[in-house]
Amino acid sequence: VIIRQRQLSEIQKNFINNLTHELKTPISSIALSANVLNDKKILKTPERLFEYVKIILEQNNRLSANVEKVLNLASLEKNKLELNLEKIELNNFLTELTEYFKKSDSGKNAKVTLKNDIQPLFILADKFHLMNLALNILENSVKYCDATPEIEIDITHLNKNCLVRIADNGIGIPLKYRKKIFKKFYRIPTGNIHNVKGFGLGLDYVKKIVDAHHWKIKVDDNPSGGSIFTLIIKFKK
Repeated sequence: VIIRQRQLSEIQKNFINNLTHELKTPISSIALSANVLNDKKILKTPERLFEYVKIILEQNNRLSANVEKVLNLASLEKNKLELNLEKIELNNFLTELTEYFKKSDSGKNAKVTLKNDIQPLFILADKFHLMNLALNILENSVKYCDATPEIEIDITHLNKNCLVRIADNGIGIPLKYRKKIFKKFYRIPTGNIHNVKGFGLGLDYVKKIVDAHHWKIKVDDNPSGGSIFTLIIKFKK
């Protein structure tokens, strides 16, 4: 019991440290940029003015995304999650998602390829949460990669299930950590807790959405290096 309490205390401490870091950094950047813009001399250098305005917008988006992530998890903890199920054709959905990710800050430097199934695959899912689920996995594929990120997504059907595999060339996940990565606040030890940004909330959110849909998710080694996340979804014909 004492060991478990110490582990929980350490996890909470790491979460608070990361939360503080992730919120203070954009706030500080916005404050510094605002101070520069508060000087009338900046009007004489419009290029510099636009540069600082861009910084404020980017850091505000980063701050909003972090706050939204925490609020989403808080909502799920209170059992307020209500799925808005609709019929979704998975090939088209993932095609749109892939194009969106390629244009995002996280995905713009990644090589992402998508292999669709040869036939339409219809599932019942909450489109909003399904998109966030997939984006969390894709963003992690970029975040935990020491090389140029390469991500392969393929969709297949097996009996009554759709299998969505997301394979990356990242640093991989040791076997001893794979059962823990879906737990709230948990982050794989990397020495410096700030060298990879995050709260340890993304995969906890992923698991909650998977469970809410009565799906399954598993993690395996990528034979060529990295990890493979497989989402097992019951599809509707």
